[in-house]
Amino acid sequence: MSLRLRLLLGPPSPLVAQVLSVTSLVALISGALSLSNLLGSISCGAECLGYGVLVSALSGEFGSLFHAWLIPIWAVLAVSMYLVSINSARTLRGTLSTVASIGGQETRLAGLFLTRHLILSTVGLFLGTSLGLVVAQVGMRMAAVLASAPYEVPALMPVDILTLAALVYGAALLGCLPPLLRIGRGGLGGGVKR
Repeated sequence: MSLRLRLLLGPPSPLVAQVLSVTSLVALISGALSLSNLLGSISCGAECLGYGVLVSALSGEFGSLFHAWLIPIWAVLAVSMYLVSINSARTLRGTLSTVASIGGQETRLAGLFLTRHLILSTVGLFLGTSLGLVVAQVGMRMAAVLASAPYEVPALMPVDILTLAALVYGAALLGCLPPLLRIGRGGLGGGVKR
């Protein structure tokens, strides 16, 4: 592993904890998205059985409930990313201080911090999307076995993955703005000063 990558990622245990916190929130959102897609596909097939009105009403209610909860979940994701960025800034305080003391520019320091945060967000996005989809599929499989019903496979549409990416990267950029502004002013909580 190169020195730059080691400086960028910092100690492994805080990085793993930060990735897991992002992953769990993304998994929650991706699982809900895949289940809402499943309910929409069931409503299309239920019309042939005469249950179309009931299933489409339930699908509409579930969809509106999901979209109503999407805003608070995004807010929790944004707050989580902010806390992760604060924790990341604390984790990298020594590294940033060292780089600043040997003449590193604020743009380099901000670049290190932003790159670490984007790597953390990308890993959390991939792991969380996969985990949420797997949990939704296992849950639906278990429900189908218990109810002796046909198995419907929850899936994510490309627009869902783009929505998740926009949520995660938007929250990541919002979350890392305060530490980036502190780096630009010449300090990171007293750790990086000239």
